[in-house]
Amino acid sequence: MNFAVAIDFSRPDTFIDETFVRKYLQDVEIAVKSLGEPFRDFSVTSSHAAFGFGAKIPPHFRESQEFCLSLETDPYCRDPYCRGLDGILKTFKNAFANVQPITVAHLSHVIYYVSKLAQNALN
Repeated sequence: MNFAVAIDFSRPDTFIDETFVRKYLQDVEIAVKSLGEPFRDFSVTSSHAAFGFGAKIPPHFRESQEFCLSLETDPYCRDPYCRGLDGILKTFKNAFANVQPITVAHLSHVIYYVSKLAQNALN
Protein backbone atom coordinates (compact mmCIF):
# COMPACT_ATOMS: atom_id res chain seq x y z
CA MET A 1 0.00 0.00 0.00
CA ASN A 2 1.33 3.43 -0.91
CA PHE A 3 0.49 6.88 0.41
CA ALA A 4 0.38 9.90 -1.92
CA VAL A 5 -0.36 13.53 -1.12
CA ALA A 6 -1.68 16.34 -3.32
CA ILE A 7 -1.82 19.86 -1.89
CA ASP A 8 -3.94 22.65 -3.35
CA PHE A 9 -1.95 25.89 -3.56
CA SER A 10 -4.72 27.97 -5.16
CA ARG A 11 -6.12 31.01 -3.35
CA PRO A 12 -8.98 33.42 -3.92
CA ASP A 13 -8.27 36.77 -5.54
CA THR A 14 -9.25 38.60 -2.36
CA PHE A 15 -6.80 39.93 0.21
CA ILE A 16 -5.11 37.17 2.22
CA ASP A 17 -3.91 38.10 5.69
CA GLU A 18 -1.24 36.47 7.82
CA THR A 19 -3.84 34.64 9.93
CA PHE A 20 -5.22 32.91 6.82
CA VAL A 21 -1.73 31.82 5.76
CA ARG A 22 -0.84 30.52 9.24
CA LYS A 23 -4.09 28.54 9.44
CA TYR A 24 -3.52 27.11 5.95
CA LEU A 25 -0.02 25.92 6.90
CA GLN A 26 -1.34 24.34 10.11
CA ASP A 27 -4.23 22.65 8.29
CA VAL A 28 -1.88 21.08 5.75
CA GLU A 29 0.43 19.81 8.51
CA ILE A 30 -2.48 18.31 10.46
CA ALA A 31 -3.93 16.68 7.34
CA VAL A 32 -0.62 15.14 6.22
CA LYS A 33 0.13 13.76 9.67
CA SER A 34 -3.42 12.54 10.36
CA LEU A 35 -3.77 10.77 7.03
CA GLY A 36 -0.18 9.58 6.75
CA GLU A 37 0.36 8.12 10.22
CA PRO A 38 -1.88 5.05 9.67
CA PHE A 39 0.07 4.16 6.51
CA ARG A 40 3.36 3.78 8.41
CA ASP A 41 2.53 0.21 9.44
CA PHE A 42 1.44 -0.82 5.94
CA SER A 43 3.97 0.96 3.73
CA VAL A 44 6.87 -1.07 2.34
CA THR A 45 9.06 2.04 2.15
CA SER A 46 9.01 5.37 3.93
CA SER A 47 8.89 7.23 0.59
CA HIS A 48 5.64 8.93 -0.34
CA ALA A 49 4.62 10.68 -3.55
CA ALA A 50 3.89 14.37 -2.93
CA PHE A 51 2.33 16.75 -5.44
CA GLY A 52 1.03 20.27 -5.63
CA PHE A 53 -1.51 21.87 -7.94
CA GLY A 54 -3.07 25.27 -8.52
CA ALA A 55 0.06 27.43 -8.72
CA LYS A 56 2.66 29.00 -10.96
CA ILE A 57 5.94 27.20 -10.41
CA PRO A 58 9.53 28.36 -10.82
CA PRO A 59 11.67 28.95 -12.76
CA HIS A 60 9.33 30.24 -15.52
CA PHE A 61 6.23 30.60 -13.34
CA ARG A 62 3.88 28.85 -15.72
CA GLU A 63 0.54 27.70 -14.34
CA SER A 64 0.58 24.09 -13.24
CA GLN A 65 -2.13 21.70 -12.11
CA GLU A 66 0.41 18.96 -11.33
CA PHE A 67 3.90 19.44 -9.96
CA CYS A 68 6.25 17.64 -7.61
CA LEU A 69 6.41 19.34 -4.23
CA SER A 70 10.18 19.21 -4.59
CA LEU A 71 9.74 21.68 -7.47
CA GLU A 72 11.90 19.47 -9.64
CA THR A 73 12.52 21.27 -12.94
CA ASP A 74 11.80 18.12 -14.96
CA PRO A 75 8.46 18.86 -16.68
CA TYR A 76 7.39 15.23 -16.27
CA CYS A 77 7.99 15.11 -12.51
CA ARG A 78 9.74 11.75 -12.65
CA ASP A 79 10.60 11.61 -8.96
CA PRO A 80 7.78 12.93 -6.78
CA TYR A 81 8.89 10.98 -3.70
CA CYS A 82 9.71 12.42 -0.27
CA ARG A 83 11.26 10.55 2.67
CA GLY A 84 8.60 10.19 5.35
CA LEU A 85 5.90 12.58 6.49
CA ASP A 86 8.49 15.07 7.72
CA GLY A 87 10.00 15.07 4.22
CA ILE A 88 6.59 15.89 2.75
CA LEU A 89 6.11 18.77 5.17
CA LYS A 90 9.62 20.11 4.53
CA THR A 91 9.16 20.09 0.73
CA PHE A 92 5.67 21.59 1.13
CA LYS A 93 7.02 24.54 3.13
CA ASN A 94 9.75 25.09 0.54
CA ALA A 95 7.20 24.95 -2.30
CA PHE A 96 4.84 27.29 -0.43
CA ALA A 97 7.63 29.87 -0.18
CA ASN A 98 8.49 29.59 -3.89
CA VAL A 99 5.28 29.15 -5.89
CA GLN A 100 2.73 31.78 -6.87
CA PRO A 101 -0.85 30.70 -6.14
CA ILE A 102 -3.50 30.97 -8.86
CA THR A 103 -7.27 31.17 -8.44
CA VAL A 104 -8.13 27.88 -10.17
CA ALA A 105 -7.24 24.33 -9.16
CA HIS A 106 -7.91 21.02 -10.92
CA LEU A 107 -7.09 17.83 -9.02
CA SER A 108 -7.76 15.58 -12.03
CA HIS A 109 -4.20 15.91 -13.39
CA VAL A 110 -2.74 14.63 -10.11
CA ILE A 111 -5.27 11.79 -9.92
CA TYR A 112 -4.26 10.68 -13.41
CA TYR A 113 -0.54 10.82 -12.56
CA VAL A 114 -0.98 8.86 -9.31
CA SER A 115 -3.03 6.23 -11.16
CA LYS A 116 -0.11 5.81 -13.56
CA LEU A 117 2.30 5.44 -10.61
CA ALA A 118 0.06 2.69 -9.21
CA GLN A 119 -0.20 1.00 -12.59
CA ASN A 120 3.60 1.04 -13.03
CA ALA A 121 4.07 -0.40 -9.53
CA LEU A 122 2.02 -3.44 -10.57
CA ASN A 123 4.17 -4.11 -13.64
